[in-house]
Amino acid sequence: MNRRQVLLGTGTAFALLAGLGWLKTRKKPVPIGFEISQYELDRAWQFLHENPAIDIHAHPGRTFVRGATGLKGKLKLYKALGTFEDKTVADMKNGGVG
Repeated sequence: MNRRQVLLGTGTAFALLAGLGWLKTRKKPVPIGFEISQYELDRAWQFLHENPAIDIHAHPGRTFVRGATGLKGKLKLYKALGTFEDKTVADMKNGGVG
């Protein structure tokens, strides 16, 4: 076995493992236990348009790790992954919650 074969095999194995990891960890729809009809969804949008909703107790990201020091374990991982408040707030606004 030569160096090229080793590198090709290693690269292929890495790509396969990365692909399998993505398949296992990708976001999947969360079952809510019932089906929502298009009529119900339209009425909900209409309600939110007529009655603005404000989430006064939101946890839109990992703000608590921004600038934190001396973290251990999972909190250190959270800091390394970063925060995502902007995306969450944008999703809330798109959903009619301001």
